[in-house]
Amino acid sequence: MRRTGTPTGLVGPITPDGEPGEAITAEQALIAYTRTAAWVNFTDDKLGTLEKGKLADLDVLSKNILEIPPAEIGTTKVLATVIDGKVVYGSLQ
Repeated sequence: MRRTGTPTGLVGPITPDGEPGEAITAEQALIAYTRTAAWVNFTDDKLGTLEKGKLADLDVLSKNILEIPPAEIGTTKVLATVIDGKVVYGSLQ
């Protein structure tokens, strides 16, 4: 399957439904997948935000997804993944 900048769901490409007021921003999505997910799973005491005393789980991306057009987010690459303070993929160099 050829990869494009369009998100793909279980049944094919995800396309706008004509209701832009129902879309969330990249920042809202980032919060949902990090801070809110940790809170829902009762792990917000150790996950979800980068703070002293919490596990340092993070991805280093090739682009700042909060500053690029939404259509470009799908072309962003993961350069490194850090879990519990250790690089488990890529490099921080």
